[in-house]
Amino acid sequence: MKALLTEIVDGLLLSGSGPVTFRAAGVPASWRVRASSDRLAQVFENILQNARSFTPPGSPIAIALDGEPGCCRILVADRGPGIPPAHLACVFDRFFTYRPDEPSGRREHAGLGLAIARTIVQGYGGTIAARNTPEGGACFDVCLPSASASRRT
Repeated sequence: MKALLTEIVDGLLLSGSGPVTFRAAGVPASWRVRASSDRLAQVFENILQNARSFTPPGSPIAIALDGEPGCCRILVADRGPGIPPAHLACVFDRFFTYRPDEPSGRREHAGLGLAIARTIVQGYGGTIAARNTPEGGACFDVCLPSASASRRT
């Protein structure tokens, strides 16, 4: 998992899409989940694409990887406006998009990225949730069941 997230972050940094920080303190390189690397990359690329679209230019997006018993937890936090409380329950619904500052936002954003991320995560027995942070911005919390170190992700 650590290698996959490092690769995704490196790709974002190379594309010049703005500052992204990655922290995996205390998580061994052998920490794994039983899932397709391609599907997990799609999950995190969708979440990061969403975060990037709401984050002011030059503001960081933070990714943290934490291991818990039975769970590999990944947090993605941005410094955007956050999610209106009335919309927290539907950000993972298919075709849902809310972009009041973008008159063309509905045409450019189909509202499928987070729905796809949820479907993939749940398909692997995990959970995904969104919340607002006290500092401002949104935080996406992905928990995937951990696998033995002999499995590869």
